[in-house]
Amino acid sequence: MSKQDSSKESDQIDGLLERWELLRAQGQSPTVEELCVDCPELAEELERRLSELEKIGDLLEEEGGGVSVDSVQPFDLIQHDEVELTLHLKELTLFDLGGMGVVGRAKDSELRRDVAVKFMKPTSSSPINQERFLNEAKVTGRMAHPGVLPVYGYGRTSDKLPFYAMRYVTGPTFEEAINDYHRERKNQTRRQQIVSLRKLLTHFVSVAYTIAYAHERGVVHCDLKPRNILLGAFGETYVIDWGLAVGVSPSKGNFTGVAERRDAHGAGTQGYSHPDQLSGENPPHRVWDIYGLGAVLYKLLTNRATNDLPKKEPVLDKTAKTSVPIRNPRSVERSIPAPLESICLQALGVEAEHHYERASEVADDVERYLSGEAVAGHAEAFWEKLFRWQRSHQGATKIAGILLLMLVTVLVASSLSLWRFAETNETKTRESLQTAVRFAAQTVALEMNNRWQALNLAARDTKLLLSLENLDPASLVHGSEVLQARIKYHRYSFQGLKSDSWFLCTAIGQQVARSPVSNRSTGNFYGHRDYFHGNGQDYAVSEEHGLLPGDPPYIERPHHSVVYQSTSDRSLKVAYSVPVFTNPGTDEERFLGVIGMSVKLGGFRILSGALLADHHLILVDLRDDWLEGEPKKGLILHHPLLGEQVQQVGDDSKRPRLAEALVKRLLTLRSNDPSFYLEDFVDPVTGVKEGSLAAFAKVMVSIDGEFARDSGWAVIVKEGRGPRGFF
Repeated sequence: MSKQDSSKESDQIDGLLERWELLRAQGQSPTVEELCVDCPELAEELERRLSELEKIGDLLEEEGGGVSVDSVQPFDLIQHDEVELTLHLKELTLFDLGGMGVVGRAKDSELRRDVAVKFMKPTSSSPINQERFLNEAKVTGRMAHPGVLPVYGYGRTSDKLPFYAMRYVTGPTFEEAINDYHRERKNQTRRQQIVSLRKLLTHFVSVAYTIAYAHERGVVHCDLKPRNILLGAFGETYVIDWGLAVGVSPSKGNFTGVAERRDAHGAGTQGYSHPDQLSGENPPHRVWDIYGLGAVLYKLLTNRATNDLPKKEPVLDKTAKTSVPIRNPRSVERSIPAPLESICLQALGVEAEHHYERASEVADDVERYLSGEAVAGHAEAFWEKLFRWQRSHQGATKIAGILLLMLVTVLVASSLSLWRFAETNETKTRESLQTAVRFAAQTVALEMNNRWQALNLAARDTKLLLSLENLDPASLVHGSEVLQARIKYHRYSFQGLKSDSWFLCTAIGQQVARSPVSNRSTGNFYGHRDYFHGNGQDYAVSEEHGLLPGDPPYIERPHHSVVYQSTSDRSLKVAYSVPVFTNPGTDEERFLGVIGMSVKLGGFRILSGALLADHHLILVDLRDDWLEGEPKKGLILHHPLLGEQVQQVGDDSKRPRLAEALVKRLLTLRSNDPSFYLEDFVDPVTGVKEGSLAAFAKVMVSIDGEFARDSGWAVIVKEGRGPRGFF
């Protein structure tokens, strides 16, 4: 029998044994013939294995002396001061070759998973290299972060060479991804190039946050380069090769003098390592890694290292923090966005006036660029501001072009007849309002769906589900830490969806995790909140913890709540929420809780600059809210002149509403047409009693491919020049 056939037969026997154990746990007594009905040739071997298991069971019963495990105290079950963890790895194959080590792929025979094993090269096993290798394993193993590969174990071969096992990841290095991007972009459209660049920048942001985490733990990587960044097949980003890492003071960033090793001086990679590191003159500092981030970004943008200087080419001569000449990125490639060039040069220390003190500042600036916001330290020209606004609001730009064309048409027609101009202008104004209000309603609906999709992804997080399912209500310490970490991870993963907080409640309504952390709300019960049960109002807080007053008691689909007053900061908010189920859609489906995100009134930035400045845009909730002790409709959620006022808790003037008669009129008209005009709309916030022309549209949402339904929210767009930067 070949080795492959033997391995296949072993897997089949293991599967039959698992089925035997499962049936025994269900109270059944399956025979060997019943188990091997489809593979009778395995009956003899299965019977032998079952016989061995029964002997082991009898032996355990004799040694146990008939004592029930349930009768033993939990701390009595651990009878050893220390235990040894052994990994049995087989089928080792070469995976990658580095300067100091060899990386192989192996099978973990116990857990049946692929692992990566890094061995030290026999030719590189000097004492300093062995110390560097051990330092890499220690540093990597101590950092629990999604951007660092977890270490499973450390050991030595029979010839005393060290090795350690870690997670096996399939995917290219960042260097390979950058090379692919620059090779393929020549044949791509401008839009395809932007999409590819944004994907790489998203990975870069993850790297910067990983380095920021390491700095907070007092670790400087000292060898940051694209080859030491690994990309997973499902969007993961890992920083690897911590062999040169040293310890520094997390608060000041200077060398503490207590690192495992101090030979990072003079080590590193030309073109990616800080000049102070290469010269060995100064002690390690976290600015070394910030320089490395700048060098990685330089490679991403130009496909060159910082020291790759062609002959007879002008270079930057204004280096403030480094003596190494660096060529201006935009002189290499004119299509590089100027804000990204500024971020790159600031990280490299070229800009004397602006430089980064923390790695998280680099990540924040790149995220600002990706979200269409101004980058700190980059002085924008007027045309750059205009282009950034157009890139972030392409739909609004199209509307502006249409309206401008309409205006030109009206102006030309006005030279023929004044009355004709007035008539045409009125028609065009109505059309622009109609177009604007429908666009705004679609924008709000799209943003609501984006938030529900983000929450649904978090609700399917296997780590979150496992921790929530096994959470012990009597002792929430360990479970809460895991859940808190997962909620924080997902909130940072979807930072483009601006929110005040993310939170997680158990099946009995108890909040067990929140990001950012709030001691005022975590641990409280919120089964009475509309975002938990979806009944359209918040119920009175029950003194009986775990009581679910709603009917139904919890939501079964994505939901957006009525306005409520937060217990953490007393502000007015709405919440998007989705239910968390284990084994959804099966007979074993079980409700585990609710995950959601909150947004303060006045914080709906999805409407920021969505229309021209000569339009006022208002977001209103036509559902009942109970903020004043009785049901009322027409609460204004957002208004260009309202600002932070709606977030206060004061008297009714702080909670502006549409007039009751107008609400009734809107509710009546909504059922006939999704949008319409209001000839004499009176704005309740401006204080102007004169009516103006306005357009109204309801926000229709579609969840999980169903037909569009009424969300209960509405958008009003009226004439009038508003303040700059509203919403």
